[in-house]
Amino acid sequence: MLNKKIFRYIALVLGIIFYSCESNDSVKPIVTTPPSIDTNVKKIVLEFFTNSGCVPCVNAHALFNQMKDPNVNITTNDTNIYLVSIHVQYPFPPDSLYVANAQQNSQRATYYGVNFTPNARLDGVNMGAFDAQLWTAEMNAELSQIVYTKITLQNNYNTSSDSGTVTANVNVINPIPTNDNVIHIYITQDSIYYPTAPNGIDWFDDVVRTMATGSAGEMITLTNGNTTTFVKGYRILPAWKREHSFITVFVQSISTKAVYGAARIKVLP
Repeated sequence: MLNKKIFRYIALVLGIIFYSCESNDSVKPIVTTPPSIDTNVKKIVLEFFTNSGCVPCVNAHALFNQMKDPNVNITTNDTNIYLVSIHVQYPFPPDSLYVANAQQNSQRATYYGVNFTPNARLDGVNMGAFDAQLWTAEMNAELSQIVYTKITLQNNYNTSSDSGTVTANVNVINPIPTNDNVIHIYITQDSIYYPTAPNGIDWFDDVVRTMATGSAGEMITLTNGNTTTFVKGYRILPAWKREHSFITVFVQSISTKAVYGAARIKVLP
């Protein structure tokens, strides 16, 4: 009889332990962490169409110059906005910065339907008539959007031949909604002295000197979760001052014009 009672007691204790374990396991939540969208790593490109004879462009240039000042915060993240300044023929066709790359600059303007200055496309989207507050708000809004890609760049530059090779690693972290994507590689230059500019601007920054992948870009195949590597050679003309030159890379849909990520690196470290 005693053995029976002991057996029942042991069975009861085991049952309680077993039931408790079952109960605890059944209420444990399944935790999933969605991909985080870190607005601090959003990189955007602003294609600014300008001209050395464009007087209304002066205020836009002043805004962009302020964004380069580390002591001034125009947007929530000025350093993550890559300005590329494309000189076109309006309203002063002899603009030397337009003439130096007239074909590519004109083709890029045609792609967007640009026929006056100032004009701008932010990640491929028309920013409308220039207004400092409006454009600042648009840049802030774009900085907070979904991050589709993380682009890292490596640059190998030969000072003897004034030529280099840029390697772009494009990692897709959120599915890109288009398949007709191209990669653009612009070579830009800062600190261009232009004392005869009709609009009175003496120094121009972020000027597109050449588009290494052409004005239309080159096709690139991207898949979610994978990294695609793209390698392109380029040259720097002596007049461009390589110490003031940069390489800007971005991915864009041909049809929608949406840009899915950008990166920038100096030609010289």
